[in-house]
Amino acid sequence: MTMVHGKRGSLQKWVGQGMLALLLICWTAFSLQAQDFNEPDEVLHLMEKSSVRYKVVMSDAVVAEPVAIGLENDPMTYASAEDGVFAIATYQFDEVTAAMYKTGDEEYGKGNFAEARGNYIKINELRPDISVMLTLIGRTYEAEGNPAEAIKWYQQGIAASFHDPLAHYRLAENLFALKQFSSAAEEICVAWILNRNSTAIAASAAKIFKADRRHFTAFDFVPNYRLVKTGGAVEIHFSEDWMLYAFCKALWSYEPGYHRELGGGRGDFDMVQEKECLLNLAMGYDRIHQGKAGKNVEINTLIAAIQAKMINEFIFMEEWLRIEPLIAYTQPKEAVMSIASYILEIRAPKK
Repeated sequence: MTMVHGKRGSLQKWVGQGMLALLLICWTAFSLQAQDFNEPDEVLHLMEKSSVRYKVVMSDAVVAEPVAIGLENDPMTYASAEDGVFAIATYQFDEVTAAMYKTGDEEYGKGNFAEARGNYIKINELRPDISVMLTLIGRTYEAEGNPAEAIKWYQQGIAASFHDPLAHYRLAENLFALKQFSSAAEEICVAWILNRNSTAIAASAAKIFKADRRHFTAFDFVPNYRLVKTGGAVEIHFSEDWMLYAFCKALWSYEPGYHRELGGGRGDFDMVQEKECLLNLAMGYDRIHQGKAGKNVEINTLIAAIQAKMINEFIFMEEWLRIEPLIAYTQPKEAVMSIASYILEIRAPKK
């Protein structure tokens, strides 16, 4: 391994004896979670002995490439369940109900909430399978300043279709209006999971967490590294905190046979790969800062999640759902609630 802008040499010479000693210390805080993965000493050894020519470039600059973020989920998209397996589907209107829906939305836009509600109720009577109508009925009561009645309809909507982010979102807002902040916090977490990239829901979550006296810092988890294949070499760009994550990603991407050896799965988002790289990130960061909390809120949150045995929830919420938000619709209620627990305990803990 060599350094691009500086003298050539081994990994030990480049990282430095002091830093390497830190990185090779026993990882007691993370050993249980990392037992099935290569740890930093193994990662460093593999890179040092590799036939691949790795070049490393450490910088304080932001070197991460932009992440392709998924769109907000459409309220007319829902989770269709059959034999306990969820699939993503879109509500289909027939000619009659389509006309009613159009009229209802037009009346709602004009401020004629009772008229809009009448159309939504008719659709619900004719097509109870279009359960989002229950949520829209609740919305008309909310618009009329009747949160108690709105809450009843939102709860009916959730009972009919748990994976309805709009119902959870509006329920949270109405609970907030009634100063039921703890219940509002729980509901907004579910809404955020089910529509991860909604800016409105994210803003609502920040507001509700503050009212519920929770410590919350907004962030996007964006690992600051970049891999570049140039000629016969692989350049690894990163800032210091992200060093072990970058090294691990380089192995998964370019080391011959590494992906198969570790049992990697799907190519678009590999949970096995991500767990190993995140565990190495946490271990490296902990050693770099000699067991003290660094200033990187993203990595500090990751470490808290690992210590709480919530790394799966971290990966879903902070990475996978941002890329593929509709994946939330394929998860059973228990999994969604587990991610909600991660938000309440790790991302927004009580003060």
